[in-house]
Amino acid sequence: MNHIDLIGRLTADPETKQVGDATCTTFTLAVQRGYTPKGQEKVTDFINCVAWRHTGDFIAKYFYKGRMLAVSGELHIRQYTTRDGDKRTATEVAVDNAYFCDDRRNEETPSVWEPVTDDEELPF
Repeated sequence: MNHIDLIGRLTADPETKQVGDATCTTFTLAVQRGYTPKGQEKVTDFINCVAWRHTGDFIAKYFYKGRMLAVSGELHIRQYTTRDGDKRTATEVAVDNAYFCDDRRNEETPSVWEPVTDDEELPF
């Protein structure tokens, strides 16, 4: 079974492009490893991800650099040859689902609802 779940922060804003009749959104997640030996610094992996169509549109619309994101999908490993003839391997997560992980109330953008500080003019 090829299934992967990741929770991490976007390292940059997602990039969306048109591929044929579908949209493709690419981004990189910074994911901390779960176990760190005592006395050592935490290790962070930078994992390339790709999301297609509606999932990619959702990510491009609601997520940006620094935002925490949970994704699930499949790990894809593909090999290709560069123009110079060098053989390379690309590893990426093909994202099927994406979920919010952080609290939007902690964002710097002001809320639509502002608290009332002077209630003397209220009719009730």
